[in-house]
Amino acid sequence: MVNWLKNYIRNKNNYKLHVMKKIFLTILLLSVIKMTTAQSLFKIGLTYTIGKEQSLLGKKKDTQHEKNVNSSFGAGLTIDVGYVYLDNHNFGPEGTFSFFLGKPKTTQHSASANSDSKTVVHRKMLFFSSALFVIGKNNSDINPYLSSGLLFNLWQNVTKTEYAENNNGEKTEKIWKVNYNRGIGYKSKIGVLHNTTDDFALFAEVQYQMISISYKNELLNNYTVNSKDLLSTLNLSERERVYYPELTHDSNTQSNSNFDINKATAINLKYANHNHFGASIGGFLISQ
Repeated sequence: MVNWLKNYIRNKNNYKLHVMKKIFLTILLLSVIKMTTAQSLFKIGLTYTIGKEQSLLGKKKDTQHEKNVNSSFGAGLTIDVGYVYLDNHNFGPEGTFSFFLGKPKTTQHSASANSDSKTVVHRKMLFFSSALFVIGKNNSDINPYLSSGLLFNLWQNVTKTEYAENNNGEKTEKIWKVNYNRGIGYKSKIGVLHNTTDDFALFAEVQYQMISISYKNELLNNYTVNSKDLLSTLNLSERERVYYPELTHDSNTQSNSNFDINKATAINLKYANHNHFGASIGGFLISQ
């Protein structure tokens, strides 16, 4: 009886081991098949964008007219470098780094009989988008695709330059370094892909981006009057501005009776709108 039980347990264990081997080999085979049918697409492209009018950025006025500057900071050129993994030839994840070189944007301009002043914002930024890439496959060499997902700002070099000149010929220039907080937005692209060879394809697409990023602070890096450096003559409140979601009676604002010139000036939080419409061209290197 004992020997029979031992043999039964041994045979049962061998059967389980045999089943597990079959399951393992089946999973391995499916993985190999999936890898052999998968495609990796390496993308590089150039995008021209125009800002979508949505935010009030400032005002332009002279002795006869005054108008709001309703626009965004999204206009410029972008270099896109990305990767798409198509695990079944029809859809898969996409990751793209986008280096954005913004078109200089005049947000303020005031002209009168006695003076002329304006504010110009320059922008260089790095974005990352993670998206779902879906492509429609047919027998032709031209296939449509759609990509949609989240957008993140990773890095920025943003400066705001304030110019002023009065009728006495005095010229003043202030250059602020603008720092943003991290933001999350949305990006969607629709395009067509043309296979020129088995390893390379051209693409053309249109895209829409929507992201508004909150300001963190502004630091005055340069202050000159008639080309003379006078930055050291300013106190801390004149050289640094910090943005807060809420201002209280304790906030260091200029309207506060306890305003401290040796502390950064507190400013109510605002957002930099980087929405845009864009058109892209480029190519995909295809690896299988």
